[in-house]
Amino acid sequence: MIRPAVGIKGLRILPPIAIGRLGSADEQLDNYTLEISNKDTLGFRHIKPAETLVVDDKSGKIIRTHTARNMTFTDDGKIRPVAPFLEVFAVMEDDSLVPLT
Repeated sequence: MIRPAVGIKGLRILPPIAIGRLGSADEQLDNYTLEISNKDTLGFRHIKPAETLVVDDKSGKIIRTHTARNMTFTDDGKIRPVAPFLEVFAVMEDDSLVPLT
């Protein structure tokens, strides 16, 4: 019988919902985060470019990183595809969330 690690109450995949998007553009959408306003926490989020990993299609190795100056969701009228990124967290006995490693 396999026992769960001591102190872990459960696991959570965050975000709880993610949407991928197919597109016909050659380049995928750059990575970004959504900033929450300190003044209006329930208001609109602001899109902020984040570090993007560029992976070699043949080897699967990261060949470089970059951060876009502006977010561009299309190239020459073609939609840039998006793959969602999900993370797994452990819910600890004190109800804190800790990244699962």
